[in-house]
Amino acid sequence: MKAVTTLHVSAKYLFERIADKTLYDIFQTTGQELSLNELQGYSYLTKIDMYNEAQITITSVLPYSKFQYITDTADSHVTETYKFKSLAQDKVEVTFEQIEVTSNFLKAIANKITNISLGWLKKHNFKKVLKHLETGY
Repeated sequence: MKAVTTLHVSAKYLFERIADKTLYDIFQTTGQELSLNELQGYSYLTKIDMYNEAQITITSVLPYSKFQYITDTADSHVTETYKFKSLAQDKVEVTFEQIEVTSNFLKAIANKITNISLGWLKKHNFKKVLKHLETGY
Protein backbone atom coordinates (compact mmCIF):
# COMPACT_ATOMS: atom_id res chain seq x y z
CA MET A 1 0.00 0.00 0.00
CA LYS A 2 1.20 3.47 -0.82
CA ALA A 3 -0.45 6.71 0.26
CA VAL A 4 0.63 10.27 -0.49
CA THR A 5 -0.92 13.32 1.11
CA THR A 6 -0.09 16.98 1.69
CA LEU A 7 -0.50 18.52 5.13
CA HIS A 8 -0.27 22.08 6.41
CA VAL A 9 2.34 21.35 9.08
CA SER A 10 6.12 21.45 9.08
CA ALA A 11 8.08 18.32 8.24
CA LYS A 12 9.80 18.71 11.62
CA TYR A 13 6.48 18.65 13.51
CA LEU A 14 5.14 15.57 11.72
CA PHE A 15 8.43 13.67 11.96
CA GLU A 16 8.61 14.38 15.70
CA ARG A 17 5.02 13.14 16.26
CA ILE A 18 5.84 9.82 14.55
CA ALA A 19 9.17 9.49 16.36
CA ASP A 20 7.50 10.36 19.70
CA LYS A 21 4.94 7.60 19.14
CA THR A 22 7.76 5.12 18.61
CA LEU A 23 9.76 6.36 21.61
CA TYR A 24 6.66 6.07 23.80
CA ASP A 25 5.96 2.53 22.55
CA ILE A 26 9.54 1.54 23.37
CA PHE A 27 9.22 3.06 26.85
CA GLN A 28 5.88 1.31 27.50
CA THR A 29 7.23 -2.02 26.25
CA THR A 30 10.79 -2.08 27.57
CA GLY A 31 10.95 0.67 30.20
CA GLN A 32 13.90 2.24 28.37
CA GLU A 33 13.97 5.96 27.68
CA LEU A 34 15.75 6.51 24.38
CA SER A 35 16.55 9.64 22.43
CA LEU A 36 15.91 10.16 18.73
CA ASN A 37 19.62 9.60 18.04
CA GLU A 38 19.45 6.11 19.59
CA LEU A 39 16.52 4.87 17.50
CA GLN A 40 18.23 3.76 14.29
CA GLY A 41 19.06 0.07 14.51
CA TYR A 42 17.12 -0.36 17.77
CA SER A 43 15.09 -3.56 17.99
CA TYR A 44 12.55 -4.66 20.57
CA LEU A 45 9.89 -7.29 21.16
CA THR A 46 6.28 -6.20 21.65
CA LYS A 47 2.93 -7.94 22.08
CA ILE A 48 0.42 -7.60 19.26
CA ASP A 49 -2.35 -9.39 21.09
CA MET A 50 -2.71 -12.06 23.77
CA TYR A 51 -1.12 -14.77 21.63
CA ASN A 52 1.25 -13.03 19.21
CA GLU A 53 4.46 -11.05 19.50
CA ALA A 54 6.34 -8.96 16.98
CA GLN A 55 9.96 -7.95 16.66
CA ILE A 56 10.16 -4.29 15.67
CA THR A 57 13.40 -2.95 14.22
CA ILE A 58 13.87 0.71 13.37
CA THR A 59 15.96 0.64 10.21
CA SER A 60 16.18 4.26 9.10
CA VAL A 61 15.88 7.56 10.95
CA LEU A 62 16.74 10.59 8.86
CA PRO A 63 15.44 13.60 10.82
CA TYR A 64 12.59 15.42 9.07
CA SER A 65 13.10 13.30 5.95
CA LYS A 66 12.51 9.55 6.50
CA PHE A 67 11.40 7.12 9.20
CA GLN A 68 11.35 3.38 8.49
CA TYR A 69 10.80 0.29 10.59
CA ILE A 70 10.26 -3.43 10.10
CA THR A 71 7.76 -5.56 11.98
CA ASP A 72 8.45 -9.29 12.01
CA THR A 73 5.88 -11.78 13.25
CA ALA A 74 5.74 -15.56 13.04
CA ASP A 75 4.35 -15.47 9.49
CA SER A 76 4.93 -11.99 8.09
CA HIS A 77 7.56 -9.33 7.47
CA VAL A 78 6.17 -5.79 7.14
CA THR A 79 8.26 -2.76 6.16
CA GLU A 80 6.68 0.64 6.79
CA THR A 81 8.29 3.82 5.48
CA TYR A 82 7.36 7.45 6.02
CA LYS A 83 9.01 9.99 3.73
CA PHE A 84 8.65 13.72 4.31
CA LYS A 85 9.15 16.31 1.58
CA SER A 86 9.01 19.89 2.79
CA LEU A 87 7.07 22.02 0.29
CA ALA A 88 7.08 25.23 2.35
CA GLN A 89 7.71 26.25 5.94
CA ASP A 90 4.35 24.86 7.08
CA LYS A 91 3.54 22.44 4.27
CA VAL A 92 4.77 18.89 3.85
CA GLU A 93 4.11 16.02 1.45
CA VAL A 94 4.03 12.70 3.27
CA THR A 95 4.51 9.42 1.46
CA PHE A 96 3.67 6.29 3.43
CA GLU A 97 4.55 2.91 1.99
CA GLN A 98 3.80 -0.48 3.50
CA ILE A 99 5.24 -3.68 2.01
CA GLU A 100 4.16 -7.00 3.50
CA VAL A 101 5.77 -10.35 2.76
CA THR A 102 3.94 -13.35 4.16
CA SER A 103 5.31 -16.87 4.48
CA ASN A 104 1.85 -18.41 4.78
CA PHE A 105 0.38 -18.94 1.28
CA LEU A 106 -3.27 -18.68 2.37
CA LYS A 107 -2.61 -15.50 4.35
CA ALA A 108 -0.82 -14.01 1.33
CA ILE A 109 -3.87 -14.66 -0.85
CA ALA A 110 -6.21 -13.26 1.80
CA ASN A 111 -4.02 -10.13 2.07
CA LYS A 112 -4.08 -9.62 -1.70
CA ILE A 113 -7.87 -9.91 -1.81
CA THR A 114 -8.21 -7.53 1.15
CA ASN A 115 -5.84 -5.00 -0.41
CA ILE A 116 -7.70 -5.09 -3.71
CA SER A 117 -11.14 -4.76 -2.14
CA LEU A 118 -10.37 -2.54 0.87
CA GLY A 119 -7.09 -0.85 -0.03
CA TRP A 120 -8.87 2.43 -0.65
CA LEU A 121 -10.30 2.29 2.90
CA LYS A 122 -6.86 1.71 4.44
CA LYS A 123 -5.51 4.72 2.52
CA HIS A 124 -8.50 6.85 3.51
CA ASN A 125 -8.11 5.98 7.20
CA PHE A 126 -4.36 6.59 7.12
CA LYS A 127 -4.87 10.05 5.60
CA LYS A 128 -7.56 10.73 8.19
CA VAL A 129 -5.09 9.98 11.00
CA LEU A 130 -2.55 12.34 9.45
CA LYS A 131 -5.19 15.06 9.07
CA HIS A 132 -5.96 14.62 12.77
CA LEU A 133 -2.28 15.34 13.55
CA GLU A 134 -2.58 18.43 11.38
CA THR A 135 -5.36 19.83 13.58
CA GLY A 136 -3.05 19.69 16.63
CA TYR A 137 -0.44 21.85 14.92
